[in-house]
Amino acid sequence: MKARRYVIVVILVVLGVAMGLAPTYFRKPLTPSGAVGRGIEQTLAAVRAEDWGRASALAARLETDWKRVKVPIAVNSDATAVRDFETQLATLRAAIELRDKNAAVTALALMTTLVEDLGTY
Repeated sequence: MKARRYVIVVILVVLGVAMGLAPTYFRKPLTPSGAVGRGIEQTLAAVRAEDWGRASALAARLETDWKRVKVPIAVNSDATAVRDFETQLATLRAAIELRDKNAAVTALALMTTLVEDLGTY
């Protein structure tokens, strides 16, 4: 009978810890100083310098960083904002491929606004 009580107590402690940690997983800040925000800034600097090779590599890394945080963001944020960010990411990749500085800078500016709007995820 005592062993059963200990099992129940252990299960309750584990559940308590899991519930305590869940908010930190689902509510990490998505800010301009985070990985996605820094990626946007670095890509913008490369586009403004018209360093297209570096801009392409940074955009690929930005896309990887976005995919890493996309699911937790999608759980807690507006689906339209998530789609808009992905649309701008695709526009950025195309603009870099076509070496269109104006379109790339515009896409990055819109992505920055979306990151600020999404706030936390």
